[in-house]
Amino acid sequence: MTALTKRILLALGLAATLAAAWFAPADPAVAPVAIAPIAPAAAKPVRASGKGARAAGGAALDVLGIRRRDLDPDDDDEHDGRLFALTQWSPPPAAAPAAPAPAAEAAAPAQAPPLPFHPLGRYQQQGRTVVFLQFNDQNLLVQEGDTIAEVYKVESIGASSMQLRYIPLDQQQTLDLSGR
Repeated sequence: MTALTKRILLALGLAATLAAAWFAPADPAVAPVAIAPIAPAAAKPVRASGKGARAAGGAALDVLGIRRRDLDPDDDDEHDGRLFALTQWSPPPAAAPAAPAPAAEAAAPAQAPPLPFHPLGRYQQQGRTVVFLQFNDQNLLVQEGDTIAEVYKVESIGASSMQLRYIPLDQQQTLDLSGR
């Protein structure tokens, strides 16, 4: 579709939308509301008598003059109009303090995160084994002694596994190179 065709279709769509909005029938549910003038201060405000009641004769309601009902705080009536009334609860009985947990359970040793590497393959270069690893969105070539992302150090590469040291916690981890 060419740029000119797209512009023509867009203009036709805009014209159709404007025509539909212009000739749309008026919905009585969305009719404009006439705003009554605010009564002068000397006039007595008209108050609504019930939920959803309207003022008679088009007089305005004195919204700012509506006051909160005076509720008796000692009243035990459940339906006193307060939506979020405070409830008095007696305090729970004092429980015996729990014995502190042993320090060995509370301070479990930190563990290194799972290895973020996937082995892709390996080859021999001048008598040394080089391993292809996928790390995040990168492909890496590593060999013994290399440091990866300043966090992992390659300690040894065996026939089916590679030993890595997680430097921040000084923990050794093993990466399986068997291709599973």
